[in-house]
Amino acid sequence: LYTVGFVAATGRTLGKVLVGTRVVTVSGRRPGVGAAVVRWIVPSLGLVVGTALTTGDPTDTVEVIAAVLVIGVPVIVYGSVLIGERNRGWHDIVARTCVVHER
Repeated sequence: LYTVGFVAATGRTLGKVLVGTRVVTVSGRRPGVGAAVVRWIVPSLGLVVGTALTTGDPTDTVEVIAAVLVIGVPVIVYGSVLIGERNRGWHDIVARTCVVHER
């Protein structure tokens, strides 16, 4: 809720304040609650689905799939920032947002 609340209200979290960036919509406006929630949900999907699949047996195939989801989805989502158009990650593309440097 911390991330969603601050991004929705100000476009910034404490980390973004420290590095001088802000989240805005592709049209340059404050993201609002909907976009902030989407930006938070997309990288969280792997954790949620992976945790739901957890069986507790490390030799179980489903457990391996769960581990790949928990680790892999956030790595792919945030890693996509490095190669994405205008350095937008999947979470930004889906939420129609981008991170910009403050002036």
